[in-house]
Amino acid sequence: MPDPDESAPPAFATPTASRRYAFGSADSIEDPPRTPTRSSLPKSLPLRRANSQTMLANARAFAERQCFSTPLAPSLALSSLDLSMDQRKEQLEDELVPSILEVSNKSGFASSLYRDLASDEEIKAFLQKADVYDWQNQRWLLPESIKGLKESEIQKPLVELLNAILEHFWGEEFARGLRKVVDTHTTPLPHKEAVETDYKSRPDCSVKAEGPSFQLPHQETKEDIGYSNMASFFEFKVEAKRLGFIKELLQVAAYVRQMFIQQPNRQFIRALLVSEQRFTLFHFDRSGVQHSQEFDLGNTQSQYLFVRLVVGLCSPHESDLGFDSSIQWEIENGRKASGTLKTRGDDCNGEITYTLANVDPIWSSFSIRGSCTTYWRVIDPQSGEKRLVKDSWRREGRESEKTFLEKAKGLPGVVQMIHCEDNRAETKIFRGFIKGSDVPENFQNLIAIRIIMKNSGRLLIEFTSAQELVSAFQDAIAGHQLLYEIKILHRDIAMHNILLGEPGAEPGNRGMLAGLDMAIFIDSDREIPESNVNGRSGDRTYWPIASLGRKNPDDDSYDGPHDHLDDLEAFLYVFAYMTHGYNPQGAMFDKASQELDREARGVVRPVKAPVSWSPGSFLGPQSSPNPCLDDPSETTPNRGTSSRLITIGRNQGSHKRAPEEDPDDQPESKRSGYDAEGPDEDPKTPSRPRGRARIPVIRGELTLSSPLRPKDSSVKKAL
Repeated sequence: MPDPDESAPPAFATPTASRRYAFGSADSIEDPPRTPTRSSLPKSLPLRRANSQTMLANARAFAERQCFSTPLAPSLALSSLDLSMDQRKEQLEDELVPSILEVSNKSGFASSLYRDLASDEEIKAFLQKADVYDWQNQRWLLPESIKGLKESEIQKPLVELLNAILEHFWGEEFARGLRKVVDTHTTPLPHKEAVETDYKSRPDCSVKAEGPSFQLPHQETKEDIGYSNMASFFEFKVEAKRLGFIKELLQVAAYVRQMFIQQPNRQFIRALLVSEQRFTLFHFDRSGVQHSQEFDLGNTQSQYLFVRLVVGLCSPHESDLGFDSSIQWEIENGRKASGTLKTRGDDCNGEITYTLANVDPIWSSFSIRGSCTTYWRVIDPQSGEKRLVKDSWRREGRESEKTFLEKAKGLPGVVQMIHCEDNRAETKIFRGFIKGSDVPENFQNLIAIRIIMKNSGRLLIEFTSAQELVSAFQDAIAGHQLLYEIKILHRDIAMHNILLGEPGAEPGNRGMLAGLDMAIFIDSDREIPESNVNGRSGDRTYWPIASLGRKNPDDDSYDGPHDHLDDLEAFLYVFAYMTHGYNPQGAMFDKASQELDREARGVVRPVKAPVSWSPGSFLGPQSSPNPCLDDPSETTPNRGTSSRLITIGRNQGSHKRAPEEDPDDQPESKRSGYDAEGPDEDPKTPSRPRGRARIPVIRGELTLSSPLRPKDSSVKKAL
């Protein structure tokens, strides 16, 4: 490392004439990009220089206060965005197992639900006259549990039982088709992922729904049932062929994940796993999963509870199902045609209703657990201008994003908040933890927050010229420095957190930083609470190398807390992503690059048509379109493999997986010849990649020792 007194590159370099580069919009698709004259370079905000002495002083001060960063959640990054079902289950296990919470049947969680929908008297009246129940012997008319019992033998009786409950308690809605129990154990339901996928799965029994939050599936299915119009589902098992708790949980979670993806205003989902003897209630929300203990279907009290839970899971009231009713759609011919979003802020009088500019969110998460950010593009009812609405979940005790945006008011290069609706919902309320003493020690409460911003929500991948893209990066980086000068460190530089400015915007606002939910004040002492069981999650594609390897502050290899240099490194990776995936006009290079068009957690928007050009990049055809490969001709064995994902080594989960495979989770191509009595043998999937991080920077591999961070013994000593 150079001596502090020697000159060194500035922390925030000011562009000079000798370093300026730009790309003209006149470049044709057929010809390599050419460098235009220097006069075409867009103006940028001046950035202050900082010598190495200042950098070291800042690093020492930061290290003394910020002893360590938010711990990392288990890695969810794999080799492809279109994972096999086995890989997806591994991912779900990493995501959900740390959050599993079992509540005692004596706690009252399950028994307290839906009491306003079905009283004991109403349930008793139903049982006395129901054809599916033997009132004299106090038992359901289900096959007896014997060793040779097959799942196909309990399928039909259970579907009839569920439909009988639905018809009795929701007769009008049942007659109108608003709710219907459908046998889907032979109906493949299509998945949605960040990229196109052929995978499908089959819950045993689904509750088909109609209403302002439901629409027909994006692919044709039997009886027009899919995850986009599913109120809930029921999974059936026979006691003699149980798969083990973790295996059954992951199967249920795979269906729940698709419901969250295809129902973007869903806040929680509940489902029942039922056998001929027992049933278990699962509750999923952004804090993870909570489940009851098993209830005995032969117990009279549990029979009443079972009926009440089925009534609630089939409810025609969307709030009972876990929907955010502030977002509603008009349905035409079974599809969402238009919609509205209502919000209330601290600085506005009453409720404001925005019109959705797009019926689908422009960006959304593909996870069950975590902040699960969703961006909506809306139209202001007064000005008619487009606004950006961000829905997300923050950990209780973490500084609200509202605080950082208020302090950043007026800063160029940073999104400007119009108003904020905080504390919209809490996951602890969904789970019945009303009193503070009821909250388990290992539970992490998440709070819903909605922020309305002035930006129209133009994503970075919507750029139309190289000049627009480079200008956006210039101003976003300048905005990052301005935040740093007011003691705010962003810490989450990623594709969806860099937005394009309005067309024709002045220098300083041609690109804007958003997503300050992971930000911190760098001049305040900070401790990570023990209750932070989630850890830092999210897409790690653009995370700096040091962050990927940053674990224990007591480790000799510990590289210090996340600081501004890590953010600048992340800017580099986002820029590398753009320059290797798109030409200067904003079109993708080839079909293989389409996986580069969406975030690992999903930009939900039409993909731009790829251009027919020889393999090249934003920088010219001499660069490989796949920066992660040493050889441009190298291919990977996995179907749909993304060239841009970072892959890092990870520790295996502590739970052992059961050897059995459930056929309902296999893609249609793998389930030909499936017999309902037992699953086909599932082909072995490629093992999960391990080892060093593969970073999309031009070419080659980089180890977990970042060359971009200044090293100094005094700084390391301070840590």
